[in-house]
Amino acid sequence: MIEPYSEKHFQSLTQVREPARKLCEYLLAAGACDETAVMVALDRQENLRTKGYDPLIGMLLLDAGAITKKDLTQALKLQDIDRLANSAIFYSLPKSVIAQIHSKSERLVYQANETIFRQKEGSDFVYVILLGTVSLSHKPETGKEIDLAVHRAGEVFGEMSLLTESSRFVTARSMEKSSILAVPRDVFLALYRQYPEASQAAIRKWFNAMLEGREQSQIYQDHHYRELMTKMESRPCIPLVGSSKRAQKLRSQIDSICRTGSSILLVGEPGSMKSRVAQHIFRHSNDSVGSYIIFDPDAVPHFVSKGLQHEEGTVYYRELQQIGALFGYDIETYGRSFVPWQGFLKLAHKGTLVIKDGSKLEPKVQRMLLEYITSGMFYPLGAERPAQASTRIIINVTDDLNLENTLYEYLAADQVRLEPLHSRKRDLKEIIGVLLEEIGREKRKPSMNLGPQALNKMMAYNWPGNFRELEEVVARSISLAKGSFIAAEDVFIGKVPITGKNAFNLLSVKFIRNFFQSPFYPIVPQIVVAVMFVFVVILGIWGNPSPDSNISLLLVWANWEPLLILSCLLLARIWCSFCPIGFFSNLV
Repeated sequence: MIEPYSEKHFQSLTQVREPARKLCEYLLAAGACDETAVMVALDRQENLRTKGYDPLIGMLLLDAGAITKKDLTQALKLQDIDRLANSAIFYSLPKSVIAQIHSKSERLVYQANETIFRQKEGSDFVYVILLGTVSLSHKPETGKEIDLAVHRAGEVFGEMSLLTESSRFVTARSMEKSSILAVPRDVFLALYRQYPEASQAAIRKWFNAMLEGREQSQIYQDHHYRELMTKMESRPCIPLVGSSKRAQKLRSQIDSICRTGSSILLVGEPGSMKSRVAQHIFRHSNDSVGSYIIFDPDAVPHFVSKGLQHEEGTVYYRELQQIGALFGYDIETYGRSFVPWQGFLKLAHKGTLVIKDGSKLEPKVQRMLLEYITSGMFYPLGAERPAQASTRIIINVTDDLNLENTLYEYLAADQVRLEPLHSRKRDLKEIIGVLLEEIGREKRKPSMNLGPQALNKMMAYNWPGNFRELEEVVARSISLAKGSFIAAEDVFIGKVPITGKNAFNLLSVKFIRNFFQSPFYPIVPQIVVAVMFVFVVILGIWGNPSPDSNISLLLVWANWEPLLILSCLLLARIWCSFCPIGFFSNLV
């Protein structure tokens, strides 16, 4: 077998990038060309790269006539065999055996982001990376795809499912243009029967890959859920805005809490922006170096529940879900997932964990939480040894009466009560001003001004939805306003709009919004409805007395009533503007 020249022959090639340098070494070692031809080709390659091209050195030598196609094929073969010999599995084999493996295998080229094989597919080949980079990922039944490993030149992948005769556990993709050698199943299995040392090398590789993959998956999972749960709102904390004594007292209390690391209880009506206040405390505290995580006891993440499926249907399942989500569980005791779950309490280490509506926590979970707050120690589900964390707990509640007495008594000293907006009318003008500036900037409508009548309309309203409703009303008013002035007719006040995945705001449709802002609304719909109303009444009173011949009955029961029921989905909130009684009242 041809070996490369000794190092002294290639001093001028030491600055050449791999794999061009190795290929040149093999060509020179085989006597296919001289060093002058190689240096000319390398100079040409560098010039083409400066112009945005990236030609292969072998093709440049072939085009220049310095080598033949047979010489290039032989050099590439030697280069591939050299890479196989340096891999973790094949390094112990004689080069003659490696050459046989290469001759029975297929050399494949994949472009960037091209799939090599998919999860759950059959396994007929083992792959050796000759050039390039390959990523391996696994997608669970629910959730996002998990990146498990990245393999580079000389590394082997795809052998585990082949030997276990199972479907592919991962999906393999090339991260860049890559050359890969596909070794058939029968060739690979025969190799392991004849050379036990190759089997031992594979076992060591699998063991290391298992440890590395587990660690990478844990790191990925931690990062993924931190990113998932730490959704910080960019708008200001408007409950702290204002110059009244109540606003000043609240700011002073919050500032004192920010200087400590103690856990606190936030009490307020729905819409009082408890989460916004908790976020403010996190941002202005010493514990802001960690994560800010919000946990909803009524919405335990699926990846936690999946690890506890064997307990589903028991009376303690909800309790186990909450304990597992907060404190974690060990894979040997309760795990049914790829890695053990360490819990939100540990995940928010040196940060803040906000518990949304803490009264929804099961009594035992509340007692366990109190034990952690007082001692800094907790027991993961099923664990025999305690764990530690340094996480500030902020418990949000609408009504503190449903908390465990011991937990409430401990947190009572650090309790913050957020007053409803109707008790903060003195601060309302300042709060609206802050919202106009902030939301106007978001909607690219800076310098928005609120008219006196619009302000009076807002001041007269009782705001049952509190600060959250006010923010939504201001945002809607800015969208509806023509120019930089918000008039009274731009302010729509009422119940807090329904939100959710099935909700749709009709005002977001441009032609509908333009119609509501035009002078034709509501006079045109009122005229149309009034004419139909009068027509039906006249026919009903003075029309044909026979039910089979009176068209008014057909209009009412065959058209009016069905349309009325169907329109409930979209037009229920604006029926009053179409009412003919409203039209006639405008004429009086």
